[in-house]
Amino acid sequence: MYERYDDVPWYRKSPHVSLMTLGGIFFGFALVAVCILVLTGNVYSRKRDANGKLKVWGIGNKVAAVILLVLYCVLLARQFGAFGDPVPAAPEG
Repeated sequence: MYERYDDVPWYRKSPHVSLMTLGGIFFGFALVAVCILVLTGNVYSRKRDANGKLKVWGIGNKVAAVILLVLYCVLLARQFGAFGDPVPAAPEG
């Protein structure tokens, strides 16, 4: 846990992660990177809690990250035919 916001790595700061999330709308890999960041550690805000510690993203963000990663993996697997042939068969005759 960091005491000073300036000590937090740039990729763990809320504004940067939020921008990466927006980029994930257009580039799927950025969203996967955000999910991995959220699941592997805290994302810090400049705001402080009642004890004077830096606020971090909550459990809701981790749940959302898991859901998004599962959906992304399902869509990726479907794209590459893991659930059957995604391309309809050519008509016979």
